[in-house]
Amino acid sequence: MRTRPSGGGCSHKPWMIALVTAALLTACTASPPESSPNARRTEFPRRVGEPVGVAEGGRGDNAWTVVAQKSELGTCLELRDDATETVSCGFEVPRNHDVGFVTHDRKDGSTWVVAGVAARDVAGIDVQLAGGERMRVDPVAPPDGFRTAFFAAPLPGSAKVAAVVAVDGEGRRLERRSAVSRSGG
Repeated sequence: MRTRPSGGGCSHKPWMIALVTAALLTACTASPPESSPNARRTEFPRRVGEPVGVAEGGRGDNAWTVVAQKSELGTCLELRDDATETVSCGFEVPRNHDVGFVTHDRKDGSTWVVAGVAARDVAGIDVQLAGGERMRVDPVAPPDGFRTAFFAAPLPGSAKVAAVVAVDGEGRRLERRSAVSRSGG
């Protein structure tokens, strides 16, 4: 016969509580976060502080900008061009990761720019493309009020990002983050 612990309440296993808590936190702050051209229409997560331009590139019809802003769930990045906008929030850098990133697509759906956040001790970003090519991107120092550095770079042709790797000053890998399909795969 089983007996209940005194106090008459249910007995919860600490590992179960930790598992459920971790699942909820991951759902709210997974990186690379889901991004959506329509994400700006929502008020979640609530933004705090002023937006700050952290990168820009291209000219004319190929011009793009990256704007960072703090939110209740961490840094939000907005990647903009003249036709579309991609918003992504909830990067866990530097709390749990050394690097986080998002890609920005053109109106026709082709990937155009990769951008993200990096811990202060990250000296470089290696962007690994799906075809095996690599691009080196230097992080930009954190603007006033931010604890993370930023990076952004246009992608060649219709390249797809396979992973982003944060490296230290001697070229040693700090963290590798694989691209995640927006369809949930």
